[in-house]
Amino acid sequence: MSFINVTFGYNQSKIFNINCEIATILDAIHTNSYKEMKAKLTTREEFFNKEIANFKKEQASMEKKLEKLETPPEPPKAERSMSKSKAPAKKKTKKELEEEEAARKIAEEEERVRKEKEDEERKLAEEEERKRKEEEEAAKKGKGKDKKKKDDDAPPEEVEETEEVKKEKEIQAVKDQIETMKAKIEQYSGKVKLCIEERDRQDGEEARKKHIDLQEKSSGDRKFLKEGSKDYGNDTLAERRCYVFVEIKPPKEGEDEEQAVMVSINGAAIRTPDEDIVWEAEQKELEANAPKDKGKPAKGKKK
Repeated sequence: MSFINVTFGYNQSKIFNINCEIATILDAIHTNSYKEMKAKLTTREEFFNKEIANFKKEQASMEKKLEKLETPPEPPKAERSMSKSKAPAKKKTKKELEEEEAARKIAEEEERVRKEKEDEERKLAEEEERKRKEEEEAAKKGKGKDKKKKDDDAPPEEVEETEEVKKEKEIQAVKDQIETMKAKIEQYSGKVKLCIEERDRQDGEEARKKHIDLQEKSSGDRKFLKEGSKDYGNDTLAERRCYVFVEIKPPKEGEDEEQAVMVSINGAAIRTPDEDIVWEAEQKELEANAPKDKGKPAKGKKK
């Protein structure tokens, strides 16, 4: 058996047997190509819907986190009155009173020593600060502009963030993530809409009467197949060759040759938003690298 590979749609291809009449071959290519294209659109629609569901789950999780961050902590519950929860205290013995008095005196002595130590440390710190300021003042007077330049070049001191600032930053980060999810949901919802519209368009294209043909993928040469021909395909088509399924349209204004346009899908309905960005960049690069003198007559030839 003889076979050919036919390209169509969006990076799609299928193998067809050419050991039959050309009319049968073209009919099989037409039917199967549109079937495959619509199946691909359905698959992509399901993929986009699945992604939307995942994005919505992430958004819901982030919104719960945001609500938790923005909700102020509950104030501690007021302690119940000791008189209501406890029985009247027993009268203390003389020994217990003496022990309490001794413990109080020890605590007072420890507090006095602690305060003296704190006062001493504070005085030392104040003395060191005074000396430091005097040294800085002397250095400023001695070095002048050089000192100023050195201070300007010095890296800024790192300020430790407060818990409140950290919390505000975390809240803002979560809000940004929520907005990102909302944007993605909107983008992928647009893709779902495109899939549905493109599938409906393909239904109309399949039913529309048109002139179809095959074109050599490597050379771009048309095969000029007649749709009702009883001739066998392997008499015209080369075995194991790659062809493109095309529709023949009228010539452009000012041109004589008919247009061979590949039967395809709107790629925007297949690509993800990230793939759209890459595709647009590639198109701009192709346009930039295209010959600028396109349409001008070659040197030595007339227009």
